[in-house]
Amino acid sequence: MKPSLLCALALTCALTCGCSGTVDNDISSQRSSFESYFNSHNLDYSIQNGVYKCVVNSDREGYDTAPVISPGDSVYFYFEAYTFDSSPASSCYFSNRPDTIDTLAKYGLNPELWPYGPQKIKLGKTSLISGLNRGLSGCCLGDSVQLLISSDLAYDDKYVGVLEPNTAVLYILNIVNVIKE
Repeated sequence: MKPSLLCALALTCALTCGCSGTVDNDISSQRSSFESYFNSHNLDYSIQNGVYKCVVNSDREGYDTAPVISPGDSVYFYFEAYTFDSSPASSCYFSNRPDTIDTLAKYGLNPELWPYGPQKIKLGKTSLISGLNRGLSGCCLGDSVQLLISSDLAYDDKYVGVLEPNTAVLYILNIVNVIKE
């Protein structure tokens, strides 16, 4: 291979992958993208233990009196999980919503074996990615929530299914039941 071609490939790789090679810069960049996304869509959000959270229906009747999720509570929710690459729905990689089957199949995923219906977890006891545990805490019954989770609180540097290492994710949740423990 010619040296000029090797140099061009190396430069392309450096520009694409980043020169620093540090995870901290990737995480910082992901979080900056989260803030840009929320700000560009005029969405109110909070940062809770490193997770970016937007309750999109906090203006609903009964929000102030709805049960608040705490560790140990049983929580039932529908979700859609997406990779996040500066836009909210870069690619859906998992869902338990029956209305997503056709869309997911259209993008080449095989959702036939996925469990459809509300996901039941016991917060802090069920094995979840760290960011999902952190983001669910403090949510309320009836919330429709967007959780933007940086890769260090998601799957970190591991390949998981169709996800590349160090991928930021977006969970869109609809919390349908909370049983206080």
